[in-house]
Formats: sequence, C-alpha cells, structure tokens
Amino acid sequence: TKMVYKGGDRCWSGPDREMTVSLECGVASAVHTVAEPEMCKYSMVFTTPAACTREDLERLEASIEALRAGASGALTARDSSSQAEARGGSGEEAQETQLGQADHAKEEL
Repeated sequence: TKMVYKGGDRCWSGPDREMTVSLECGVASAVHTVAEPEMCKYSMVFTTPAACTREDLERLEASIEALRAGASGALTARDSSSQAEARGGSGEEAQETQLGQADHAKEEL
C-alpha cells in the first residue's frame, strides 16, 4: 500500500515537495528508510501491524510458535545444566523480548 502526499512547500529551486510512503507489514510501527530519489520528491518505507494481511498473520503465528518451542528448549536446558547460570540469562532475555514483541503484534492484528 502506498500513500502519496503532494502539494508540499515549494523547494527553493524546484517543484512543490512530494512524499510517497510505502506501508509494509511489521511487528512495530517504525520508519525504516527515507530517501530523495528525485529533487524535492521523497520516499519512505514505514512498517506497521496495520498493514499486515491474513497471510502475514499466519506467518507471524508460525514464528511465535517456533520462538516458543526454542524458549521451552532453552528453559529445559537451563534447568538441567549449571552452565546456563554462567550466561547470565542474556539469551533467554532476548528470546523473551522477541516473544513479547511478536505477541504484541499479534494482539494488534
């Protein structure tokens, strides 16, 4: 999906400014790239859960399940091994953060 904004402020040596925003499916709302492919004409890629389709949701759910399966395996290994304490839990914390972000995106969809 694209949104085009025309009729912006006039450039000092060119036409009125324009912006084309490409909306893409993403876990969080964020600006990913901004460019000026032509003088006074800008482009932006913006990700947001609002741009996700049913197929995107199904892929996201599969990713969540894969992360959960990996987290379950990591927790089992941690419980059975004292080596996990040496890691300080940083790997598990990162995985929990990914799960939380994915769950939040799923709720928004």
